[in-house]
Amino acid sequence: MNIQLLGIVLAISINSTHAMVAEGGGVNPDKIHAVDLKKSQSYIRDGLFVGGDAQTTDVNLKDIRFAKNKEYERLVMDFTGSAGRSPYFQVDVSPEMSRLVVTVYGKVKLGFEPKLVAKAFAKSAFVERIELLPQIETDRWTYSLTLKDSKRPQVEVFELGAPTRAIIDLKP
Repeated sequence: MNIQLLGIVLAISINSTHAMVAEGGGVNPDKIHAVDLKKSQSYIRDGLFVGGDAQTTDVNLKDIRFAKNKEYERLVMDFTGSAGRSPYFQVDVSPEMSRLVVTVYGKVKLGFEPKLVAKAFAKSAFVERIELLPQIETDRWTYSLTLKDSKRPQVEVFELGAPTRAIIDLKP
């Protein structure tokens, strides 16, 4: 498991919008999914999840946790300092590039230990590596999960409150 802190601006920071562009250059609304406020078993293999509250601008990303379950693997983003909802975020599910790109919007303060996050993901059946990018923009932060080539999981994203967190579930 590698963790890479990249010191360059990548195309990722533009929020890989492959999922939204249909042939002819228009937005394909079938590829954009609103995040539920509870687990709903709504899994996808390709597309863009959007969730959170755009009014939540000052937020602390306290931790990024990983856990295995018999049916799925779970990534949890723990937020503090928000008003009961996660800040606005996007999760781009890109099977062609074998990755998930997560962007959290607002003035994000990172409060976790990157090495511990990388160590947790070393146990994943789906994630080959997590890339925690440097905070280049003042109004967002992006990281990506490179998926193992042989594993193309289905993805579900939802939010929970008390405490505030955004959840990404991966299942075969």
